[in-house]
Amino acid sequence: MAKKNTLREVKSLGNSKGKAGNQVEPKNLTTTTETNRWEAWQCLGTNSPENWHQVWEGSFADCFEELQESIDCELGESILTGEVIEKLEIEYQHKPELIPQVMEQMLKPARDKVKVQCLENKECEGQNWYIAQSPSKFKRQSDYYPFSFSTDWEGWEIDETGQGQLVVDGSLEECLQEMMFYFTLDIDKKAEAEIKYMDTQTAFGYKNVLRSQMLAKAKSTCLAKGEYKGIFWTIRSILTREQCEWIAKNGKP
Repeated sequence: MAKKNTLREVKSLGNSKGKAGNQVEPKNLTTTTETNRWEAWQCLGTNSPENWHQVWEGSFADCFEELQESIDCELGESILTGEVIEKLEIEYQHKPELIPQVMEQMLKPARDKVKVQCLENKECEGQNWYIAQSPSKFKRQSDYYPFSFSTDWEGWEIDETGQGQLVVDGSLEECLQEMMFYFTLDIDKKAEAEIKYMDTQTAFGYKNVLRSQMLAKAKSTCLAKGEYKGIFWTIRSILTREQCEWIAKNGKP
């Protein structure tokens, strides 16, 4: 009986079903956001405008999912302290596979509260993440990202002679997705030397981190300069800087 009582106490740390009434659930998440576009941004480096990179644009749910790992890490610093984790490890020493589930129960109320704040305020910012309805404050800072208002982009394959072949046109996100094959080749080439002596799991994790960093750099470079050049491929804005600045001041024609 003592073990069962202790297990119930540990679960209660996560505001489980026994305390469901205290949880904050986002209201009308789908209907509230389905007609709006949202932006997800991350900061790589010191907290200055030039280090913020747009990592996604689309529905609120997609943007939040893109940033959830960063949000959970920040929330975990105050919720999943060393003392709490040590207690979980002791209580679940015979069933350690349950620990991630309990941690999720502990993070969920705080995560849902962040969602509610985002929806109510139309934006929400953490230590190294930012989510907002478009256009965000970064897009409004045209000095840093003058091409944020460009809705027309192209992806080109470039051969060794410099001749180009159009692969895709559309939004920046659509072009990045369609050019992912070329992007992956760049990542493989850049990581080739670093992963040579790594085991499979470490190499896979390294390439995932590198992918996130390079994708963020590609997006921010496009937003800042209107073009990103890879190895034998490029993505560029069809609209000029002057056209983007006009849209920023006057709205879409």
